[in-house]
Amino acid sequence: MEQRHNYQLERKSLLWLLGAVLMSVAPHAQHIPSWLFVVLLFIILLRFLIYRGRVNNPPAVVKWSLILLGVIVIVVHYRTLFGPQAGVAIFLYAYTVKLLEMHRERDAYLIVILSYFAVATQWLFDTSLFTSLYLLLVIVVITTALISLNQRGAGRGAKAILLLAARMLMLSMPLLVLLFLFFPRLPPFWGFDTSSQEHISGLSESMSPSDVVRLGRSNKLAFRAEFDGDIPAAEKLYWRSLVFEDFDGQTWSIRHYTDNGVQESIYWKGRAAPWWMASSQYLGAPTQYEIILEPTGKQYVPALDLPKAESFGVGITKNFTLVSREPIKERRRFKLESHTRYELEGQMTRHSINENSVITDMKTRELARWRRH
Repeated sequence: MEQRHNYQLERKSLLWLLGAVLMSVAPHAQHIPSWLFVVLLFIILLRFLIYRGRVNNPPAVVKWSLILLGVIVIVVHYRTLFGPQAGVAIFLYAYTVKLLEMHRERDAYLIVILSYFAVATQWLFDTSLFTSLYLLLVIVVITTALISLNQRGAGRGAKAILLLAARMLMLSMPLLVLLFLFFPRLPPFWGFDTSSQEHISGLSESMSPSDVVRLGRSNKLAFRAEFDGDIPAAEKLYWRSLVFEDFDGQTWSIRHYTDNGVQESIYWKGRAAPWWMASSQYLGAPTQYEIILEPTGKQYVPALDLPKAESFGVGITKNFTLVSREPIKERRRFKLESHTRYELEGQMTRHSINENSVITDMKTRELARWRRH
């Protein structure tokens, strides 16, 4: 029978294991709180110092207190125990704390298995090519740690073990291709909607009077802006994102413009300017800037009023809001240009209420009539 404190990892095995944990946790830094990421790094460092004999392993009561306190703080931060963000954060915290509980050989193997799961959770948030290539590299390192655990005392060098892990991954590629081509693509039961508007940006495509309070409570980061020159004056920092044009008597909603080449309701760079573009007159020098937009699952791109469609892949609609060709499902950077001084002529300044909408509120009718005149 195994004894609780008699298992000692070889130095190379521990380094591979800690490297695998570090590389598995690293890409999650973009969607977990920064303080949590720092805590995870500290736990990894602490486990290495324990191995070197620089510090003592904390007693069980301290470890359980850390686990309980960490879970409580994460739940308070996300205001929920469920969902992909909170669930992955709790998993990553427990996963790294398990390093302090590595007393048996099976504990080391459990950390290897959990490392594979940590890699899989990253694909819940980012499926880009760059991320996928990085995660394949992480899988090689995790497999290297697994081989190192199985070949203790075999005398293999780190390079030989790493090459063996890479070779095993390459040999599995044909099976991966076959599964990709012929296995039915069923929706996973663990899938989550990680691009929820209300939980990420606080913006919705419709709004009722009761929604204003809920919107005011949102403190989620929507985007960051970096200006090439001086930041415009505060009164010029009006960000045009969504325009609620249609009203049915109870709810304001945006108008969905189509790009069918007939209505000419969206202009893309490189095409002939549609007729409604003539209603805008840009004045003064342009303001050039970049925004780093958090994932929304939608196509709108916030921009300073009044924007221009100067970037490929970004179009401008008839109400002078910017849209992306594809839904924004991951953090993206946009190079934009706007004129804070401009003039709009004719009907472009008086089309905020749809003529076909059923407006039942008398005050809204009076406001609409006043705006027309």
